[in-house]
Amino acid sequence: MSSGCRAGGTSEIPQSRLDGAARPVQHGARSASLDALRVFAMLAVVAGHIWVHGAARPFLYSWHVPIFFVLSGYLWKQGRPFNTEVKNRFDSLLLPYFAWLLILGSIASWSESSDGRFTPTRFLHILWGGDFATGSPFWAMWFVTALFFAAVVYWPISQLPLPWQWAIAAALLVVAVYIPEQPVRFLPLSLGLAFPGIVFIVAGQTLRHFSATLRFPTVVGGGLLAVSFAVIVLRWSEPLDLKRLDVGTPIASVALAIALSVGFILVAQGLLGDGPARIDVRAAAGAGRAHVGGVIGRLPRVATALAKASLTVLFIHPAVITVVQSLGLSRPLVFVITIGTAWAIGLLLLRIPHSRTLTGVKPAR
Repeated sequence: MSSGCRAGGTSEIPQSRLDGAARPVQHGARSASLDALRVFAMLAVVAGHIWVHGAARPFLYSWHVPIFFVLSGYLWKQGRPFNTEVKNRFDSLLLPYFAWLLILGSIASWSESSDGRFTPTRFLHILWGGDFATGSPFWAMWFVTALFFAAVVYWPISQLPLPWQWAIAAALLVVAVYIPEQPVRFLPLSLGLAFPGIVFIVAGQTLRHFSATLRFPTVVGGGLLAVSFAVIVLRWSEPLDLKRLDVGTPIASVALAIALSVGFILVAQGLLGDGPARIDVRAAAGAGRAHVGGVIGRLPRVATALAKASLTVLFIHPAVITVVQSLGLSRPLVFVITIGTAWAIGLLLLRIPHSRTLTGVKPAR
């Protein structure tokens, strides 16, 4: 995964922050800034399943799924053997997918069998996955297998120079989206839905390649976000829905999704840094301010814990939304209850031994 400074590390400000140059992420420990961004993006995913239509849709669907593919490319570890890549992705994505498919599928079969909705066709659609696994609680499961296959397909592409990567990624997107009837969507487990995602992985890898030479990344990222949201307000670009192989306005929507994702990454790393070592607690005068600095210094740990629980949130939030919406509550209240419940369950699972099958990460010791 990504890297970051260790908790309790030095409070010395790195030179990269003094001269305004972007600091590329190193592999090893996690990056608290990117973990915070993952949490923010997952909040947008949950919101997108509550405010599905209306004015909020373009502000969410224009980036909230592509950014996870961009992050995968940004954090891609060059030189990792193919077998290792597949095993890591299997342990962190496919294993939890099948575990939650069994759990949620059992619940769905029990609840839907009472009124005859759970048919053999429904059962096969759930097993096939992708766009065929419709309805609660399967809304979001397509993404997990799509991300897995996107990484697997990208591995041989990653061995090529960036221009060739862009050419192949663009070709895969065109094949997936613009061939009549979109035959790739019939492939099992979202394999066909992974093809458009590869262009976003290449975008993330491109950002990684040039990040070391990028000066004033926070300003650049803020500018990208400002321009991109202006484009959304002016309705110059339609939002994407990768689950439906809908890339919105040709070229413009993909470019907008990349710009938003890159903007969020640059701003997150520029403002939040890579961990608590960015916080100069010693600069706080007085015990009260030092206490505040200590609290702030613990925020990266909170962001990392929430990020580790986000895969569980992805799996269970559709079921929580369905139950809470049945109570007739307002959408803001549905959102608050959903994220509170889903993350509470996710954090609890992280504390349980041998829970990696459900969470995709090693449980806390």
